[in-house]
This record gives sequence, C-alpha cells and structure tokens, in this order.
Amino acid sequence: MRKIMVLSMCVCFASAQNEMDALLPFFGFEGSQSLQNSIGQATVTAGEIIPGLTSNPANLGLHRFSTLGSNFYNGKFDGNRDLSNSGFSGLYAILPIHVYQGSLVFGFGINKETSFSGAGINENYIPGVNDDYTFDVNGGMYITSFGAAIEFSKHLYIGVDFKYLRGENELLKIYPNSAYPDSTDFFNASYRGFGASIGFLQKYTPQFQIGGSLELPTKLWVDDRWIYSDNFDHLRSFNELWEYTLKKPMVLHLGGTFNTKEFNLFYELEWTDFANIEFKSKTIFEEDLQLPAEIGINNNIKSTFESTVAHHIGAAVHLPMFPMHLYGGYQYLPVPYTGDFDDDKRESISAGFSFMLNQQFSLHGSWTNYFWKNDGLKENYSQSVFGVSLHY
Repeated sequence: MRKIMVLSMCVCFASAQNEMDALLPFFGFEGSQSLQNSIGQATVTAGEIIPGLTSNPANLGLHRFSTLGSNFYNGKFDGNRDLSNSGFSGLYAILPIHVYQGSLVFGFGINKETSFSGAGINENYIPGVNDDYTFDVNGGMYITSFGAAIEFSKHLYIGVDFKYLRGENELLKIYPNSAYPDSTDFFNASYRGFGASIGFLQKYTPQFQIGGSLELPTKLWVDDRWIYSDNFDHLRSFNELWEYTLKKPMVLHLGGTFNTKEFNLFYELEWTDFANIEFKSKTIFEEDLQLPAEIGINNNIKSTFESTVAHHIGAAVHLPMFPMHLYGGYQYLPVPYTGDFDDDKRESISAGFSFMLNQQFSLHGSWTNYFWKNDGLKENYSQSVFGVSLHY
C-alpha cells in the first residue's frame, strides 16, 4: 500500500496520473458486514447461513423469512503510524415474496464495501534529521444495491443485482518534524459509478451446494483534486482537478458449501484480471507530447498488473442447546503487482458470532485482521463490526 500512495503523490507533482491511480479504488480492505467478514468473505454459496449482501445474488433465493440488518464498524491501521476510523457501515433488507411455486426474493441496502486506510513515509525521510514528509490515507467506497433471485427450477436459483458506487480516497501529506511547515498537500479522489452481477446456486443435496457469479465490468467516474497550500505565501496556493473514468474488468466467483446440522464449511475462489483495467480521459495529456494520457497509462497497466486468484475459506459451528453460532475465516489475497509486498500477497484471519435474543432479534459481531509485509515492514489492518438483525 505504501508504494501505491507514494506513487500517487509523485504522479500528482508531475501533473499527470499513472497506473497506480487506476488501481486505487479497487485495492482496499473489503467488507463491513459482520457475518460476511467472519467467514473470510467466502459468501458465494453462503446464503442459507449468511443473510445480507454477498458475492452471489442467487443466495437471496434461499431465504424464506424477511430480514432487516444494520452494522457498525471500527477499523485501525497499524504500521509505522497508527490510524483509526469508525462509523455506520450499512443497512440491508431481504424481502421474500409469496409465490405459487418456488421462490422470489428481493434484497436491497447501502453498505460500506471497501475501506481505504494506511500511512507511509517517504523514502528520504529520516526522523530527527530532515523535514521530509509522511502521509495518511483515509476513505471508503459505499454501495447502494438492489437484487432479486428466483428458483428457476427445483433447487436451482438464479439471481441478479445492480449497484451504485460512491466514495472517496483522501491523502494528506504532513511534515512531522516542522512546527510550521512551508506547505501542505491534500489529495482527494471522489468516485461514483455503476456495477452489476449475475449468479447461480445449485443445491445438489441438503448437505452440499455449489454456485458461481460474475461481476460485470464496473465503471467509475473520478474527480481527482490536488489542493496545494503555501503557508508563507498564500498567493502561491492553488488547486487542480483531473477528471477521468475507470473500468474494472469482470470478476469471477466460484465456490461451494458443505452443511450439517452442527457445522458449515464455505469456500470461494475469486479471479480478477487487473491487467484489463481501462483508463480514459479527455482532459489529461502526456506532458510535452500532448498525447492523451490514457495511451501510456493503459500500456503501463497491462505491463504492471496481472490477474490474481484469491481464496476465501470460512466455517460456522452451531452450539447445541444454545442459540449461538461461532464463525471463523481465512483469506489469501494476492497483490496484482510485484516488488513491495513480501511474497506479493496479503492475508487475513477472522472470527465472529451471532446470538439469538429471541425469535425476532439477533446480535452479531466479527473481528478481522489483515496482515502483510511491505518492504520488510510488518503492517496490519484490523476491523471490528457489530450489528443487529430483525427477523420476521
């Protein structure tokens, strides 16, 4: 993450964008729903156990009762400096419709899908020796979603959902050794866009089911603003805005679930070809050559990024004679470029619970810890989510 942010700053000073800016809105810490987080985001066939927004809209078809759930989160980045943030992370509703045969279920909600958090130090910064900069990163992406699923034939469910995305990524450049720095820089990328996905789920037996979904290309409109403040001469302060669009390529999700009365095991594979991210702009040009910047940036995207295969594994245990479920999960998350992260990957572990207060209300919570090494430095991002659900 640190290199991404450093490169993002360097490209701003060069009055242009680069391939790392194209990756930023798609490279964060996923999820802010407690039950989804608790099983390591292995949700492609988890609809029978996990209500709410999942990676497969066909999961909606498995629900027979209406559900309304909300979540609150607290996230903390630990590295060379600590950063934390907290707030409301989402609301989701599931509404089954009575039909003559099969099932028809709708789902809709607003959820924080991705968190951007981190801190970095410029390579030239030496504490107590110079006044070079450090930087802090904050922000997130929210998704407003609407989905529906039907039982297409016996035990075969088909679903589709549509998403509106909105968020921002903020980067503040600071000078830790200067009582009154000569300048400050603030970078703010605002995102808005649309996406959709289709999926299926097949129940072969009451114990075993498989499924898959395809996220169609997501299109984002980006307003990327740089505000430079000269603290000695305000006439030299200025701001600059870059406008461009990004298209994230299709994402494939495949997996299965094994169910028993006391135990559930979930698995999901997630394939993304980051080399096919597309950058477009009518206002940004290569310096000196006056050629559209998208020519060089898209070439760099293809030569810098590669496809990744992420693995999500989760489990649930249902305690006998007690209205509580316990969850655990693991994620293997490859990084789509090389050179910074040890073994070019991030990982996460998670744990969670749900407790039925009565037939209508349940409480649930999760804890997730992402961890990696960046240039040999151990860093991690931990997130706690707590929520309440109404079942009727």
